[in-house]
Amino acid sequence: MRSSVILPLFFITATNADFAFNSNTEFSYPLYFNFKIGNDNSDVKVQVDTNRPYTLVLHEECFHCPMYFKDNYRYSEKKTGGSFVENFTSPSDGIREGAFYSDKLKFSTLSLDVKLAVVSNGYPSIDYYPGVLGLKPSTDDEKSVVKRLMNELSEQQIVIQDGRHYVLKDFRRVRDDNLASISFGKYEGDACGNFTFTKTLDNSSWRIRADVTVDSKLRPNQTIAFNVGGETLFPKDLFRDRIDNKTFAKQSELPTISFKIDDQVYQITPEDYATFVDDLVKYKGDVRHIPDGSDADFVFGTDLLQHHCLALTANKDFTELRIGFAPNYGRKPLARDLGVLDKGATAYSLSVIMAGVFMALLR
Repeated sequence: MRSSVILPLFFITATNADFAFNSNTEFSYPLYFNFKIGNDNSDVKVQVDTNRPYTLVLHEECFHCPMYFKDNYRYSEKKTGGSFVENFTSPSDGIREGAFYSDKLKFSTLSLDVKLAVVSNGYPSIDYYPGVLGLKPSTDDEKSVVKRLMNELSEQQIVIQDGRHYVLKDFRRVRDDNLASISFGKYEGDACGNFTFTKTLDNSSWRIRADVTVDSKLRPNQTIAFNVGGETLFPKDLFRDRIDNKTFAKQSELPTISFKIDDQVYQITPEDYATFVDDLVKYKGDVRHIPDGSDADFVFGTDLLQHHCLALTANKDFTELRIGFAPNYGRKPLARDLGVLDKGATAYSLSVIMAGVFMALLR
């Protein structure tokens, strides 16, 4: 079930992190982030992608591009002051034609020069929102913003506190609000517990390696990535054998999947991703399979991250990357959240606290 109502909330604070973004959506619309581009004062609503090395938006004249909501952002180099750099295509990502533009991304009071990917023809694999903030490191620092963004923070860390994966359960009433957040810099909030960190696979991506257990069957030495705000992606053989075109009388017939780091087990169960189909009076798995050419064996989405916050950290030279996990207690509703939900309207709220201190952190 999808809702066409998006209820965004945005506030900056120097007390919880160098800057933080709180998102509040209905149903299964995922965590999102807002920034501005160049001279255009419009907010750009984008999904957060730890596996994409560049940031992507849709051009105002994009052909065959998905049509989201009528008020969604479309890039115009005339409005932003951006300049063409080079053409690019990515057929595996559904991008037939596109170009990189030299422009500026504006996060709160921070502005970064960037080569921005702009799609002019195609149906890129982005969900819900008309763009993606790419947080994967890259050797091309002009296209990848994560290293330069982290270097501007008082602590080189990004903490993602995901919302819930909305699934139906045999006609049970489920809350339809989805409170999530993303924090940049030192984290002192209360939505996440204490983090336990592990090394990344190669110090050049936000992937890890661990043994994965599917029910009682072990799949050793698997490469694991994360899909913030999205579905979990199964290996194609597992998806075909256990999920694809199948329905189940009981959700317990679907697999439980877990991986272990040190002594800590992280898992998703059918309760997390099995959804009830009313007209069939049966369950199905609300997951997808990994696309061909992926550099991961499993990609865990909101099914897992609704239980565990995710921290991305790096040293100053970006030669040592680590991923942290902490209990996700859920973001407590703010007065702004409750007010927006009660009114059923779209509202933005911006408050800057201790502006002088905040600016000092970015120097």
